[in-house]
Amino acid sequence: MKMPIYWLKTFKLGFTSMFHKPSNSYSFSWQNSINFLFYESKIIKTELISRSSTAKSIAKKNKLAEFWITPLTLSIYVRYKYLVPLILSPVTIISVLLFLKDDIYDYRSAIILLVLFSNFSFMITFLNMNYQILGWVFIPLSMFFISNRQEFLAVVMILLSLYVAITPGFLCFPIFVYMSDYNFLIFVPYIVVSLITIYRIVCNRKRTSPLKAIRSIASLIGLYKFKSKYKRKSALRDKTFLYQIILLSMFIGQARIDNKHQLIIPLLSSVITILNETGFRVADWENIFILNMISMIFLILNNDFDIFLSIILYLYLNPPSNAFGIPVTKVGQYRKYKLVGPFNYDLSVNNTISLLHRLESPKILFLYSDPKGHYEKLFQGYGYLVSLFSYCAAKCSIQILPDWDYVASEASKEFPSLWISTIGDLNTNCELFNFNYVFVFANNEFSEIMASNDNFQFINSFEVSELIGFKTSSELSSTVVKIYRHVVVS
Repeated sequence: MKMPIYWLKTFKLGFTSMFHKPSNSYSFSWQNSINFLFYESKIIKTELISRSSTAKSIAKKNKLAEFWITPLTLSIYVRYKYLVPLILSPVTIISVLLFLKDDIYDYRSAIILLVLFSNFSFMITFLNMNYQILGWVFIPLSMFFISNRQEFLAVVMILLSLYVAITPGFLCFPIFVYMSDYNFLIFVPYIVVSLITIYRIVCNRKRTSPLKAIRSIASLIGLYKFKSKYKRKSALRDKTFLYQIILLSMFIGQARIDNKHQLIIPLLSSVITILNETGFRVADWENIFILNMISMIFLILNNDFDIFLSIILYLYLNPPSNAFGIPVTKVGQYRKYKLVGPFNYDLSVNNTISLLHRLESPKILFLYSDPKGHYEKLFQGYGYLVSLFSYCAAKCSIQILPDWDYVASEASKEFPSLWISTIGDLNTNCELFNFNYVFVFANNEFSEIMASNDNFQFINSFEVSELIGFKTSSELSSTVVKIYRHVVVS
């Protein structure tokens, strides 16, 4: 099945699903559908926070990291779930036709088909895009109004983009400023949003100076002193990053255009890409891909058709080796696309809540190996399980740590570490924070040690696949988790 047919069939499957029983799904990928429960848990954690001093402490410290999402955005995304990227990703791509201005029927508009039915488009429409697409949908409109010297309308679009999802507008700031010839009006939405953000930080941090709160945010993303507690692997060892930079360099070097000033736009997006990966990280790679895609399309559509630039754009959006994780199945020696629909997480949630209800008044510590400052090693690769348990714990009004809120607080060095180095540390933390259950993965170094320790009593075990509701080809789903009760030995 070729990508255009596969894309259309998947879209039809997702579109028709919304007319049947409402699907509790954030993605067509089972892992991402579970992982994006993180956003829903934000809404229902209020009761848990009010009942637990530890969770309350973490939540208060983590308020400083929540400047990037507004209640309106969160409610829209949680209500409509996978329909948000399903509708808005194609709209964002098609809206770049505005760059053609009055030549909407120009043959160059065929480039949109190349983009729409690309592997990258499939990924952001069905698999791995979250609420951020709410912000990206306003970016082509912003660029269109700036290039037509309609700064007031551009300011409105930028404000909307910054309000619903701050990352897209923040990434495009240098491009907007350059395109507007440094017009002061373009700075206005950023000044407004900055003041609102500082106000929110001050309101949430009454006992801490605004400067310290802002510094904590900067530390969290690596901007302050270019240092954060959890470092990502070097960009030079990241094949996706190298692939992007090589193709962007080829695109800029190959461009043969009369207006050389337009080259600054993809050049700026390249610089932003490098800074995001090597200096400070403010955006996930999906957002960086969209930024570069829009910059490249802007250059292509504003100049005479260039077959070489179109080929480079095609290669950029369709990297080799299935880098975007599109579902495939093997047929003999060949692979073909596997048709999947929205993954309903209800069974996974029900299984997890049932497990938690079998425990008496649980306050649970998940025992993960110490990531030792490496972001990729957080939660031993079980990040989606963290979101699942956090969501279910919030619904059951119980506490499970560590979670992503804890990581955000601990990353700014404002909360004691729950990563365990010795069995003594584990016992101390259980007593200090009153954890009465410990969940440990069978492949964890402490799994066997706890079995022979008097402070921990083995209760039960379960396989990850029992929670998510089905077996997958991933080794993660067959991993066993053991449950221990913490016993105070007099």
